[in-house]
Amino acid sequence: MKKTALLMMLLLLILTAFGALAESTEEFEYTLLEDGTAKVTAWKGEDAQECVIPGELDGHLVTGIGRGAFYGRKELVNLTLPETLTAVEDYAFYMCHGLYSLTIPEAVTSIGSHAFGACSGLKYLTFEGGVPEIGEFAFAACTSLETLILPEGTQTIGGYAFSQCTGLRSVLLPQSIEQVARYAFSGCALLEKVLLPEGISGLDGEAFAYCGKVQLSASNESVTADLQETKRVVLRMLTAGEVIPFGSYEQDGRSDNGREPIEWRVLLVDGETALLQSVYALDAQPYHEKEREVTWETSSLRAFLNGTFFENAFDSSEKALILTTEVVNGKAQGSEKWSSNGGRNTEDKVYLLSYAETLKMFPNTADRVVKATDYAVQQGVNVDENDGCTWYWMRSPGRENAHGAIVRPTGSIGSFYTVDYKNGGVRPCIRISLVETE
Repeated sequence: MKKTALLMMLLLLILTAFGALAESTEEFEYTLLEDGTAKVTAWKGEDAQECVIPGELDGHLVTGIGRGAFYGRKELVNLTLPETLTAVEDYAFYMCHGLYSLTIPEAVTSIGSHAFGACSGLKYLTFEGGVPEIGEFAFAACTSLETLILPEGTQTIGGYAFSQCTGLRSVLLPQSIEQVARYAFSGCALLEKVLLPEGISGLDGEAFAYCGKVQLSASNESVTADLQETKRVVLRMLTAGEVIPFGSYEQDGRSDNGREPIEWRVLLVDGETALLQSVYALDAQPYHEKEREVTWETSSLRAFLNGTFFENAFDSSEKALILTTEVVNGKAQGSEKWSSNGGRNTEDKVYLLSYAETLKMFPNTADRVVKATDYAVQQGVNVDENDGCTWYWMRSPGRENAHGAIVRPTGSIGSFYTVDYKNGGVRPCIRISLVETE
């Protein structure tokens, strides 16, 4: 009897010293916290590219991701965190090199040291709410990250938190920020634009050390739940030549993991508006659904871009930023060697560059060369078997109105296909507002 009691006491001491024994499901290992919620401690998926962490495990709300739970899982590409999550501990996703896009749920209040450090493939990082405390080295060496927007509620950015994010170009910090620690953004060599709250007192003098191009600008604008205004604040920082995410569209050919952010190249910035063109050919479409003489005004491609594409690719806050553009379509927009005429001017939310605009924007042939997304290839876009580049439509008719003007995979311009050819690449253009509109 005494031996049994002694063994029970020893077991209790062990549990007290080392925490509760690990629980397990088919896909995860976890421990129960004092409040009865669960903390994920390991993922059993072998060589899996996608992980969806559920909001409950065996009836227990998932509120934490434990130390090193996903350490070094470089094969992981798509990660979904539960809305119930409140804490991500040290090294939780350290060196998940394949991770591409990440959304931090609104309920998260702390991100530990090195939690997402060295996630070198992480290009898109979205915070649904402010995280009061971002730990040291939390996102250090996320070398693919280009834009960082921290919403209201973020208070402390730890030392080296975003250091060596060598692809980072712009940062927007909220009015709620209280402390940006030493070397928080050190070594971000491409960082040029940082928007800080006016009168910030907790900015360490070396927070942006070794960022040779950085320009700090003060602002009294809040990063609020008003997505339209927040996006506009970020867009005001644009310069020609930058590549930015805006909207989303199926691109990797996998409908099970949602749509991917659309990458746009900034062609022009005039102070109040910016002209953007998609970096990739996003879809395969005919210029017109039937072989006949047609102009941009009457083409089915124009109807597709301003209908199906516009409705599906942008949320309400993004649609509010996209301006209606008066698109010039006269003969001067085409080649003087061709007999076709571009027809009447139109008013469009989404359109293509004309022959003349393409030559003006991209005088060098090599700058016109593009590749297609995997989805566009699945839809039928023709790609060069050697380099994966594709041809795509311009807005102007071709040598006659039954043919379309195209940019070839080599970047040269021509008119070869009839308008009903279904395998043409589509590179949309939009003009967005950088100032508040009525």
